[in-house]
Amino acid sequence: MRHRKLYLIIFAVVLLAGLAAAGFWKSHRTRTAAVVAAVPKACSPCAHTIVLGYYDFGPQAMSWESIGMEWNQWKHQPHHDLPDEVEVKVVVYRDIDLSEVKKQFPVVEGKSDYRYFEYARAVQYLQENVKKVESLKKEEQEANQSEPRAVRMWDDLEQRLKKTQRDIIENLGV
Repeated sequence: MRHRKLYLIIFAVVLLAGLAAAGFWKSHRTRTAAVVAAVPKACSPCAHTIVLGYYDFGPQAMSWESIGMEWNQWKHQPHHDLPDEVEVKVVVYRDIDLSEVKKQFPVVEGKSDYRYFEYARAVQYLQENVKKVESLKKEEQEANQSEPRAVRMWDDLEQRLKKTQRDIIENLGV
């Protein structure tokens, strides 16, 4: 009988310890799951955007109609020597509303200047301009008095546009 009481006490202690461990595990698992679930939500705009430099889309003469002038939006003309000058960045976005992109990447005078480019338009822009640059490079190569520097310039621009297109597709998908 004495052993039976001892076994019941041990059984009760093990049962209570097991319940406490299961409760702790369930609580910990729920908190961990909440943290894991929160990470993609906090970073979900990252999966739908890529931030690039203005010149990744070519010189202003090529890109201004699609992404605006190279100077900051709050200026009417370029004044690079003013203290509110910031680098212009281009946010390419896909499967996210433009309003959400603007919240994530706001234009703040003197602090940040973003241009927004929808994925399909950005890829189309790059494809069209790669073809134009390839054509201009070919013309330069075929010219009688072709300058090697001019051919190199077109080649560098072509490679930059192709790299930008590749980066966008790698980050945002096909």
